[in-house]
Amino acid sequence: MNIEVNDEEINVQEIIAKMKAELGKHNINEDLSSVTFEYYERTDASSIDLKELYSKVDIVNRSWHSNPEFSITSHRKVLGPFIVNAKKLVRKMMRWYVNPYATSQNEFNGNVTRTMNEMFTQFKNTVDQFQVINKQLDEAKANLSKKDEQIEMLQKQYKKVADKYEALNKSLNEAEYAELNKKVFYLEQYVHSIEGAFNTKHEIIDTKLEGINAGAEITTIKNNTRVMVERLRRIERKLKVISNSGGYEDHFTPILTDHNISKENQGLDFDYFLFEEYYRGSREEIIDRQKQYLPYFSEAKNVLDLGCGRGEFTELMLQAGINVVSVDLDDDMVDYCKDRGFNIQKMNLLDYLQTIEDNSVDGIFLGQVIEHMKAEDLILMVKLAYRKLKPNAWLIAETPNPRSLSIFAQSFYLDLTHNKPVHPFTAKFIWETEGFRDVEVQYFSPNNPIVQLPPLEITSMDQDVLNKFNTGLQHWNETVFGNQDYFVAGKK
Repeated sequence: MNIEVNDEEINVQEIIAKMKAELGKHNINEDLSSVTFEYYERTDASSIDLKELYSKVDIVNRSWHSNPEFSITSHRKVLGPFIVNAKKLVRKMMRWYVNPYATSQNEFNGNVTRTMNEMFTQFKNTVDQFQVINKQLDEAKANLSKKDEQIEMLQKQYKKVADKYEALNKSLNEAEYAELNKKVFYLEQYVHSIEGAFNTKHEIIDTKLEGINAGAEITTIKNNTRVMVERLRRIERKLKVISNSGGYEDHFTPILTDHNISKENQGLDFDYFLFEEYYRGSREEIIDRQKQYLPYFSEAKNVLDLGCGRGEFTELMLQAGINVVSVDLDDDMVDYCKDRGFNIQKMNLLDYLQTIEDNSVDGIFLGQVIEHMKAEDLILMVKLAYRKLKPNAWLIAETPNPRSLSIFAQSFYLDLTHNKPVHPFTAKFIWETEGFRDVEVQYFSPNNPIVQLPPLEITSMDQDVLNKFNTGLQHWNETVFGNQDYFVAGKK
């Protein structure tokens, strides 16, 4: 039975052609039900099973497309053909209205299905990665368990060694211990006798000094006296350690060998404390020279004196009412500062800087320290100092001035612990590149004018030539006999 629609306003053929064209644009005929996934059921109890999710996605892939051109049937024998043809006619007439909605719905269903397929793929990949990580975690736990067993074995070995040491310590009989105490007693008596004789000679020297005019001889005698007093004090401190500990061998040897200036010089058997007493100058002279730094720390409440030595700068800060923490690695320097009541830490200055909080210090000072440091340690020190200083706080370091060649003949190579001089331009560059501002370099400690060459005054000589000569002579004096020290200062 053929049904025709005769309506001038409705062109069915044109409508069907347009619908086919639109369906072609949106690829509605795409068979998404053919999309397949690599699936395997997880057997591990700790894993994630994708079976249920896979079945849902599979159903979506098979049912996303809705077809409005479904088959029309009827169960009625007589009226069935009329009913079927009537419904087909109605569907044919309604295509212009229904098909656009069906097309849009199929396009939406297709996009949703594609999105779900991509999400399922990504989720499956994530699960696979999780399984790999979980396996690596199990391996790490197994390795950690092995390490624990190794640690336990080492602890047992350590206990055996400790037991042997304790047994050896107990094997020292009372007679041997009494003999060691006897030696210590005789040594103490000997030191006291030396001290008594020295005090007597000291009184004689003081009496003679009253009749001697002030000059180099008095200065030399005072310096030697100061050195001898400090030497006796050091011996007394070591003897107290021996007496309090009840031992001999472990504490007596460092009296002569414990001179740790820095990590690089730990093996150097060099009495640095007495060396400074001889050649650095008196504490009073150093404190007076370091007063030039007071304006930089006038607003400070707590500062660091790194590589403090005998603590001249520390004492200067305390006199100004500023709290200061001193840091040094040399045992003699540490003991000396402790005797004076200073708050001193026996540590490498780089290690100490890393223990304090950032932005917690009002100022940092290093007096004659950076020439002992390696280049990489110097740069690291400046980096750490910048982190630890509060805003507007100063980092100051004083050091010998290599622009004055006289320091190499007079002082620099006198100190065996010096590493290399730091050029003032290099120091200024490091301060600036690490973030410090208002960086300045100041020179001090002028040479004795007597060693400098005086300008010439020759009236019969051509004045231009004479001026050039005297200008060159001035540069010569500055290069060879210029200021012996400088300091570099930078503000955070």
